[in-house]
Amino acid sequence: MVRFADDMVFVFQRSEDAERYYKVLPKRLEKYGLKLHDDKSSLLKSGSKEAEAAEKRGERIPTYKFPGFVCYWGKSRKGWWRLKYKSRADRFTAKLKGLREYLGKSLNQETKATIQRVKKIVVGWVNYHAISDNQRRVSSFILMSKRSLFRWINRKGGQRKMNWTAFEKLLKDMKYPQHFKTSSMFAVSRII
Repeated sequence: MVRFADDMVFVFQRSEDAERYYKVLPKRLEKYGLKLHDDKSSLLKSGSKEAEAAEKRGERIPTYKFPGFVCYWGKSRKGWWRLKYKSRADRFTAKLKGLREYLGKSLNQETKATIQRVKKIVVGWVNYHAISDNQRRVSSFILMSKRSLFRWINRKGGQRKMNWTAFEKLLKDMKYPQHFKTSSMFAVSRII
């Protein structure tokens, strides 16, 4: 079982166990005044063996969403099937859209204060999304946020246009995220 807030994924080795649990779960939740969301709940075949069998049939096993991510089965660099994660495209796009809207309303604000505010948003997003298999999406988010800031700075009235080199220097001076540490979804922690 993996739980995040009120979202959960239950994993079973045998399909009979999963089906039995899925049948009983709504009754257990009702005891506590909770209800299973029918549109968000499903029983999916998953795992490396299922992914391999689907590939032989020329298919892919279904993906599922888990807070902010799409979970799917893919091959590792060594050729083993394993669960992979990618930031949801709709959430990625919505966050960038919200950032651009904020910048559009902040044209008369002080440059460094606005960049600090955007930096906090970007750092928060990166801290949540910088996990195994998602580096490309995180790098893209940082780059797109920088492009949005660059356009914003050059749209502000009463200023000379800034070139990308000067802009990069400004971001470096303000410690805007360039690099990030990826958290492994597969690291095993030991309790001593």
